[in-house]
Amino acid sequence: MSVELDDLSLERLMKERLWTFGQVGSGDVFASRIAFESGGWLKGYSHDNEHTWRVKGGAVEFLNKSAQVSTRFDTIKSVDGKIEMEGRFALSR
Repeated sequence: MSVELDDLSLERLMKERLWTFGQVGSGDVFASRIAFESGGWLKGYSHDNEHTWRVKGGAVEFLNKSAQVSTRFDTIKSVDGKIEMEGRFALSR
């Protein structure tokens, strides 16, 4: 089931839980317990492409060290009582 949240509610949701960060379809898990902290900081995971985070326009965005959006998680759904987010990598590979 798709979930619609305003930016304030989405930011609150991100900060009140621990998340798993991985790649859909491959089974790769990059961080099993990542925390989204105030000020855009990430705890439990470190990478140049996912340096900070923000909520913008109803989506969660990872920003790289140059403050460019690297991934925009714009699909938010509830699956078996869990919140799942999906998005595409936005930088050229």
